Amino acid sequence: MAEVTTRAVGSGVGGKLNDRYEIVRVVARGGFGEMLHAIDTQTNQSVAIKRLSLSQVGNWRAVDLFEREAEVLRTLEHPSIPKYYDFFTTEEGVHLHLVQELVDGASLADEIATQRRYVEAEVRDIAERVLSTLVYLQELNPPVFHRDIKPSNLVQRHDGRLFLVDFGSVRCALQSSGSLADTVAGTWGYMAPEQLHGRAERATDLYGLGATLLHLLTHREPTDFARERLKIVLDAKALSVSEAFGNWLAKMLEPAPEDRFASARAALDALGRLDTLEAVASRVLRVPVGSRLEVSRAESELEIVIPGHGLRAGKLSRLGSAAFTLAFIVFWTALALRGSSWFAAFSIPFWIVSARAMASALFDAFGHTRVSIGAGSFEISRALFGFHRTRSGAADELDSAVVETREHKGRRSTTVERLLVLRQGAHEHHLGRHLGDAEREWLVRVLNKFLKKQRRALNAG
Repeated sequence: MAEVTTRAVGSGVGGKLNDRYEIVRVVARGGFGEMLHAIDTQTNQSVAIKRLSLSQVGNWRAVDLFEREAEVLRTLEHPSIPKYYDFFTTEEGVHLHLVQELVDGASLADEIATQRRYVEAEVRDIAERVLSTLVYLQELNPPVFHRDIKPSNLVQRHDGRLFLVDFGSVRCALQSSGSLADTVAGTWGYMAPEQLHGRAERATDLYGLGATLLHLLTHREPTDFARERLKIVLDAKALSVSEAFGNWLAKMLEPAPEDRFASARAALDALGRLDTLEAVASRVLRVPVGSRLEVSRAESELEIVIPGHGLRAGKLSRLGSAAFTLAFIVFWTALALRGSSWFAAFSIPFWIVSARAMASALFDAFGHTRVSIGAGSFEISRALFGFHRTRSGAADELDSAVVETREHKGRRSTTVERLLVLRQGAHEHHLGRHLGDAEREWLVRVLNKFLKKQRRALNAG
């Protein structure tokens, strides 16, 4: 690389470098130098100047990496990589300076320090943006490998753009084996295992990105996780992510590079396919533990099947009580008929009440209710032993679902019943009389979320 040697006029804050760059402040200091915020007096533009102090360098590997960073940055042009502006040394040869675009924002490490919690959707968005940058780097000729992807090297500018910064460990694929290019570079915990041997390939930066995403999800350093044969032990449920994304992340963190995605493009394509896979998987919703509900959902359709409780222990008392009452009415009517036929007529109201109670108990045990809500209509079908009863209407007539507690007062006692009520204007549809509280509350959330989404779509249309 051709170097420009210049005189430093006052290298402190307020001083000027290269007769051009006026130092505003020291942004950060490291082992071998510092990062400066300066103003380019020729363009009146803020810039970042990375300065390496040769007097503090323990060996020439740091100098080689610094010069290599400037050499590679000069060739790069991507909206998520700081632009290269200049490279020069002082006249005394004490400092090397790399001038580049100033990225004014907070790093992901800064965000983690604020205890901010990232959800899966945010982490996937970050993954997509970083992978897009890595696709650019890896598809250059020759490919470029960053080798130090970690939270502190991903900076989000105030306009929302995410930058990949600090190419101090960068390596070009054509750099010869056995040279200083093969030195170990990176950060422990985020380094792929092959970096310990000076190797770097397309799958290498994927490991650093995977470790970064893991840190965002958990607020734990990658080194804090248990490992089995060098592999970080992950649990999608503990990470609060979908199983599909958990599997994708696990592949990013495979210790052997051949077991990871072959390239950033392959990883990005696989991440995109998760949306399709999860769209299919999301049709069948996960119901509360122990529930027999069947719920499937598409973009504009919701179907709920509420089966009877069957012969489940603890659920048969109502059926037994109804059967006993009906048997008693049969017995009482038979006795009445032996005496006087007109006296048996008094049993008719009891027959009606007990028959209804028996039918309701049988339905709770062996019937099923199917609720189908589409873009324009809904249908509620109840079936028992081949007999069906169906009610339908326009979907936009459905208001909301609620759980209501109702009291039924008798002469001697008051019974309390909790009902899942689907409201249709002045009408009510009672669903799953035998359901448990957890099932009712879960169904209310599913129904109301879907109905709210339908109303938004209708209003938008």
